[in-house]
Amino acid sequence: MDTRSINNPLLLGEVATNWLKYYKNSFKPGTIQTYKCLLDKYILKEFSDKCEISSIDSMQLVDFSESLLNKKFSSKTVNDTLLVLNAIIKYANEFCGVKKLLFLF
Repeated sequence: MDTRSINNPLLLGEVATNWLKYYKNSFKPGTIQTYKCLLDKYILKEFSDKCEISSIDSMQLVDFSESLLNKKFSSKTVNDTLLVLNAIIKYANEFCGVKKLLFLF
């Protein structure tokens, strides 16, 4: 479990990297590559890898979902991106001691 103090907060990029490492052997290499691409191309562009994960609130998640839909991405891209973000949030809640984050679905 990786809990941090206020002086050393958990950052989204750090948690996402740890999530990918933790589940690396649970997915095919192509799936991991796709998830990394979605993370880099959409999630970290929106939230920044320096964003404190505990500072993300439900309204930001809703806004992010809507922004993906408004950009006319395919439903598969939107769903896969939200799946990755949701998995990272669940990982943060379960393994990093972050209790405040809500799931998207």
